[in-house]
Amino acid sequence: MKLPQLSASAFLRRLAGICLVLLLVFSVPVSAQAQLIDDERHQQLLDEISELEKKLAETKAEKNTLSENIQYLNNRIALNEKEIEKTQYDIAVLDAQINDLGQRIVGLESSLGELSEALIDRVQTQYKRRATDPISMVFATTGLSDFFKEHKYYERVRSHTQELLLTTELKRQVYDEEKTNKEDKQTEMEVLQQRLNSQQAELRQQEQAKQQLLTQTKNSEANYSRLLSEAREELNSLSRFTETKTASGVLPAQNSPDGWYFSQRDERWANNCVGLSCDYNIYEVGCLISSAAMVKKKFGESVTPASIAGNTSYFFGTTAYMLRPYPSPSGYSYAYSGYNPSVIDSQLEKGNPVIVKLNVATQYSTHFVVLKEGKGGDYIMHDPWEGYDKKFTDFYSLGQISSMAYLIPG
Repeated sequence: MKLPQLSASAFLRRLAGICLVLLLVFSVPVSAQAQLIDDERHQQLLDEISELEKKLAETKAEKNTLSENIQYLNNRIALNEKEIEKTQYDIAVLDAQINDLGQRIVGLESSLGELSEALIDRVQTQYKRRATDPISMVFATTGLSDFFKEHKYYERVRSHTQELLLTTELKRQVYDEEKTNKEDKQTEMEVLQQRLNSQQAELRQQEQAKQQLLTQTKNSEANYSRLLSEAREELNSLSRFTETKTASGVLPAQNSPDGWYFSQRDERWANNCVGLSCDYNIYEVGCLISSAAMVKKKFGESVTPASIAGNTSYFFGTTAYMLRPYPSPSGYSYAYSGYNPSVIDSQLEKGNPVIVKLNVATQYSTHFVVLKEGKGGDYIMHDPWEGYDKKFTDFYSLGQISSMAYLIPG
């Protein structure tokens, strides 16, 4: 594209116009919506969250009654709702900042285009000027006076051109910084949106857990007390089993040849909380969680101990106690009974694994494993603690089986 040649006076007018545009771009204050943060509102949200955290801490240990547990869940829900409100506020502020940066960048692009065009014109003019010898310039003017005036004028233009070069470079640096700033904020927006999605999912789980607790207990303090006693007894016995394994610890990712073994000690989820409770983690009490996950995985479902532990509907209230019915593969449910070797043999012959509960060492230490094949007491198991494809009698005795859960259609 051929650029029109500008006279020195026209060039100076254009330069003044471009500088005015740049001045406007950089001097217009950020809109009220795009301010970094409304300090008063931001602080109010932080104060409200802090107050709710205090209330939650006060009720966390007091869950001996149904009403106390409901109050604890109400506080968790209220805190989560306020955290969602703050995240939405942060997203709105960031969105306004991104829009503001977008408008400023558009202005910079336009101004830089004008500057670049003017610079090209000046470079071409000065190149032609340098190509003209002084004697020719004298004859091209009406006299020496006009010659010196013209020469001085072009010197001023050259000086302005140099200043314009510097200004253009500085503005281009600002333009690059603004673009980077916008990209950073867009990345931050993605993180905030993911946080919001997670918070909203957690809120749904908490609301479901509250409703589930009322359903489980039939809104009865007596039923709550009974279930809480069962939960504490089983969780204590499961954790005692773990405590006897003092030489053991978290393991790297564990995978079996058959593809459906899960270890409660696997580093991918060993430290995960269970349900709404962080009093215990999967490492400590996750043998039943891991066993249920294995059976579902055996039937082709996409599941891990982490996904089982993360589903609050499987657990009692705010405890890590898994209630019956255990999570089962699609199209099946669990039947429960005491130790019955003929049922175990029949199920294993069909290819259906069986979850068995063991009284280990004493009546106060329990553990769950999955029997995967065998008959007549000669069983191969997937043990969430010891590993996959282990011979059952190398670690336990048949007399330690206290109960079992096996699959039935439905």
